[in-house]
Amino acid sequence: MNNNQSLILLGVGGGGCQYVANVKRLYDGPLNALGLDTDQHAIGNLDGLRATLLGGPRLEGLGSGGDLVKGRMAMKDTTEIVQSELEGVRAAVIVTTLGGGTGGGATPELLRTLRKMEIPTLCFALLPFSFEPAERRNLAERVLPQLDENADTVVVVDQSDLWQRADALDKPLPEAREQASAYFSKGLTLLWRLLFYPGFIRFDPARLLALIASRGRARLYLSEATGPDRATTATAQLINQINQAAVSAPPRAVILGISGTEDLRLAEIGTVMDQLSTALPKGCRLDMGTVLTASEQGSLNLATLLFETWEESPGNAAITDPNATTSGLSAPKKGRTRNAARTSKLGYSTGRGRFRDIEPTIFNGEDLDIPTYIRKYITL
Repeated sequence: MNNNQSLILLGVGGGGCQYVANVKRLYDGPLNALGLDTDQHAIGNLDGLRATLLGGPRLEGLGSGGDLVKGRMAMKDTTEIVQSELEGVRAAVIVTTLGGGTGGGATPELLRTLRKMEIPTLCFALLPFSFEPAERRNLAERVLPQLDENADTVVVVDQSDLWQRADALDKPLPEAREQASAYFSKGLTLLWRLLFYPGFIRFDPARLLALIASRGRARLYLSEATGPDRATTATAQLINQINQAAVSAPPRAVILGISGTEDLRLAEIGTVMDQLSTALPKGCRLDMGTVLTASEQGSLNLATLLFETWEESPGNAAITDPNATTSGLSAPKKGRTRNAARTSKLGYSTGRGRFRDIEPTIFNGEDLDIPTYIRKYITL
């Protein structure tokens, strides 16, 4: 099997598919990517992205109309087709935009399918813009506990923050969307570059699987700088983003990717590592890799994934394959154990425990098997 096919990028819903299509277009190499949507017209407008229509006869390609139940049922209708597309995949990165019916309804069901296939999942969940109706934001936040329940690791990204960091808020919409997508793409494609096109310092693929399988929340931060002090400047930007973020827990482990052209110097790598190591909490694990690119001459890019719940344990190493090749992802060990119960972002157990694989009860877009005080975010 081609190692580049062992890691797949999945876009769910209209927004998720658009982001993934832009990532694939901007990536300078082969990238295994697939879009999943209920809207036939939207799928037809995706630029070079292989896509699967969800729902078939049920929705007739007309979309879910913002209905979570329709989105979920569309995914269930197409499960076998999606499973065939995932044959041979060892890990999946999912991008979904919440607030609508397909992203919010289909993504939890997709994650359940991936869990049954024992494929580790890293899910990027993009929240609606701050100016969008409150109903969309509330709908998105009601779905998050379901993602926490079914994904291995969830990265929540507020689209308003993403566009602000990309300096795209005051740009004309076509230019702004391109700029924000390019910014987001640097973080996503870094995983592929670290694994399949490593630079001077190689990132261990087994570490990625161990970190993803730790189950919990992670955060994504990106920075870029040019000039003689680019290493110091880019690291300061990164640390500033980390310090300003409203977080539920300090990072326990960090993946750092340093991307630059052939003028990247070892002293710059040392500067980044020294400054970031000093800023991270004591005991935080820091894994780093470098990537050399042919574009963006003179710039140094940093991308980090900060994991809030990972802990060093024998169980983390158990999912790796001792016969794995030196590149690509090793196969996860069959029958790997998962925590019996998950915790919501408010710190409450999501309550499924041993019933986690039982079909959920969905009514008006809500999972009634999750206690009301969690679904309604009521603090006790």
